[in-house]
Amino acid sequence: MDYQELAVEFHKNMIRLRHGDSHKHMEEGMRGEGFVLGFLSDQPDGCTPGAIGNAMQVSSARISVALEKLEKKGLITRLMDPEDRRKVTVNLTEEGRRITQHFKTEMNENTARMLEALGEEDALHLVRIIGKMADLHKKEDCAFRPPFPPPPMHGPPHEHAHGHGNPHRPPFRRPGEQKKGNADE
Repeated sequence: MDYQELAVEFHKNMIRLRHGDSHKHMEEGMRGEGFVLGFLSDQPDGCTPGAIGNAMQVSSARISVALEKLEKKGLITRLMDPEDRRKVTVNLTEEGRRITQHFKTEMNENTARMLEALGEEDALHLVRIIGKMADLHKKEDCAFRPPFPPPPMHGPPHEHAHGHGNPHRPPFRRPGEQKKGNADE
């Protein structure tokens, strides 16, 4: 099997999928304000802005902007810890819970229709394969990372502990390639 040809076909199909209207709505919920609301809905006791930023892998400044917009819309509250004024806990309001539940229900219904259109066998395979890809992607030395780091968001290039502009993502290494300065691995 020619995996290079298959990779080209895979990327073409992903581009086609991304240009569909239904995917745009799902993608909006997976990033930005939709992601924050979904993340908070899984945190019954609320969480810190830092925890949200870590989950989204974005800067604290970007999280602050999103939280400010959500607070103005009445969807979240930010409460300062009376004993440590530096600590803030973010929670959904009742309206935030209602909107988030509506979005999750709508997203699940749309996904169920798509899976049903695929048929039972293909739907089961798709879910299994996406789960397997997610597991492979989590491995530190996974070969599925891009061969170049993402460009920095602002200012000159800088390096973090992992050697590139994203402190949450280890550098790309090809299968069998060793970490620099550690010949025992």
